[in-house]
Amino acid sequence: MKHQKRYDDQLKQQAIEMALEGSKSVAQIARDLDIKDNTLYGWVDKHRRDNPDKASTKLVVAKRPKKPHYYPVGKELPNIPNHLNREFNPPNINTHWVGDITYIRSHQGWSYLATVMDLGNKEIVGYEISKTPDAQLAKRALINAIAKHQPDTTQLMFHSDQGVQYTANLFKDCLALHKITQSMSRRGNCWDDAVQERFFRNLKTEYLNDLSFINHQSVVDAVEKYIGFYNHKRLNSAIDYLTPVQKRLEMQKLA
Repeated sequence: MKHQKRYDDQLKQQAIEMALEGSKSVAQIARDLDIKDNTLYGWVDKHRRDNPDKASTKLVVAKRPKKPHYYPVGKELPNIPNHLNREFNPPNINTHWVGDITYIRSHQGWSYLATVMDLGNKEIVGYEISKTPDAQLAKRALINAIAKHQPDTTQLMFHSDQGVQYTANLFKDCLALHKITQSMSRRGNCWDDAVQERFFRNLKTEYLNDLSFINHQSVVDAVEKYIGFYNHKRLNSAIDYLTPVQKRLEMQKLA
């Protein structure tokens, strides 16, 4: 007889809060937390029954389709359009960066990873790991990328989903300071940020899912090890089976 997987109360509460916040779809949250979509729906339904005053909160639902599908919740923020428009293969580096945040569990709680990817060569050009999923986390990942790669930020676009970290004034002011153009996905449409989502999926399925983390520092060590492998050793079919660093060097020679 198959045993039902048990989840602790902290995980349930974290998942419910993220689902009700609405910055990510239920499918994305379930995938990030390694739980089933239906399990998360059940938790949220129970939460609503127990808290009827909050029952009007709408979930962002985005199931992975078997064929192209356009989501009815696909709205841009009024003042931040989707400049990227799924153009995931720009001809140059340091022109199109994308960012996102994912969640990694340890025995002491949650760790949050913010990354910045250059779409030109699919390299993780900056990242930050924190115990708090706030705008400061997203900002530090961006600043780290700028400091390391020194792009002409007046020619740079930064794309993300509509997460609260990226709509916060702290993050938007950082973009404005460096004269970076901000672009945002339509609400609830995970395909607008597909390349960055694919990196998180690879990180977890190829490495993290086989590990158990005793604390936050063990998460940091593992993530840094994988990013080093991903940038320098992992061949990527989207860039002619080169590594991201090899592709960057190739593009710099042709520039």
